[in-house]
Amino acid sequence: MKLYDKKVYQISLISNNQLLVILSGKERIIRIKSFERFLNHSESSFDSKISDKKNINFFTVHPITLTLCFAIKNRIFIYKIHSNPQPYPYTYMNELNTNQTITYLEISLLKINNINEQILCFGYSSTFMTYGIDQQSSNIILLRDKDLTLQISREQSNEIIRVIPVIDSSINNELLLVYHKFGIYINYLTGIRTRHEELMWSGLPNSTAYSDSYLFIYTEKSIDIYNILLGIWLQSFSLTDTYPLTLDGSISISYDSELDKHHAKLIYITEPNHLTISLDIPKQISPRISSRRDGGFRSHLFSSMKATQSPIEISISGPTDFRHVEHLGRDDGLTILSRKTQDQQNDGHTSTLRPYLSNIPDENGAHSDNSFDESFKLIRTDPRLVLFSKKIFFFIAIILVQEIHYK
Repeated sequence: MKLYDKKVYQISLISNNQLLVILSGKERIIRIKSFERFLNHSESSFDSKISDKKNINFFTVHPITLTLCFAIKNRIFIYKIHSNPQPYPYTYMNELNTNQTITYLEISLLKINNINEQILCFGYSSTFMTYGIDQQSSNIILLRDKDLTLQISREQSNEIIRVIPVIDSSINNELLLVYHKFGIYINYLTGIRTRHEELMWSGLPNSTAYSDSYLFIYTEKSIDIYNILLGIWLQSFSLTDTYPLTLDGSISISYDSELDKHHAKLIYITEPNHLTISLDIPKQISPRISSRRDGGFRSHLFSSMKATQSPIEISISGPTDFRHVEHLGRDDGLTILSRKTQDQQNDGHTSTLRPYLSNIPDENGAHSDNSFDESFKLIRTDPRLVLFSKKIFFFIAIILVQEIHYK
């Protein structure tokens, strides 16, 4: 059944599924329609269009406050949509201007100084900015120059994707800035990093989605799911050429050739016992919480997919904060190993791993003594230390092989 004759670029369902906001037509105009009348092909008093604004790049609308923002090159227009019958279906509020063409727009409700404020997040290239819609404050650049650890985020090649407020975080006013290469946590008011660790993607994102602390990163080879409150990766779905059809990632369309050749498939991803579905087709492009180690999402396509041990083809970012300490020559490796072994024999040590295990707490949070038996028990029970010990032994084996080869 054909519902609309014009080409549609973007669509959003708001006001408890009563109104439909559409960017469509050759002139790329915003149209507001009653969803029920739209399905019945009938006219409604809600039906209207912002005809004086053409060639709109994209828009964002908040489903609760009904604030509409759209971008035309380097200009941003802000409107208020009325849910009840009014002389006019919308009201013009404000206009913003920037130095470059806008590539990102999103409206968020942030709790600032215990007051909920409506914030417009927007940006271009590698720059994130915000604007207080309710207070009509001046534009604020999120990253501050005084935090030198954020310098890599300002690289032109590291394009912005979106801003996500970290709700229920133990840190006040915390935001996650999602870039093309990684994600960084900062404080909204100070613009300074709040966590030392970044979120790293398994590949360059094609699209993103977000729902209830879960961030969906759509790459060329998979859908990766992260818990932004805990700052961890949860699981991945190995689906190529997949894109979200909803802002919360619940419904996606996949062109994966292994599913069905020459046919696209709709993928439904949801948490167990979570059945809410919202239609909002996007523009393409500390409480104590236990981690979900068994995989927190299910896809009807795979019935019950478990989380894998590690993401596919994890890409490592380029070095940014290293310095040259010492150069090892041809025979230096064997000399260092021999000296290390002699020092351990003199000190009565029996394991090269003991120095690294002496300060590791046990399951109850207490620090163990310096006995080798407890350290070895910890190695066997903690998979991270097992991996660490394997890396050390593998590194020693490589050095010995190279020394033998050179001799």
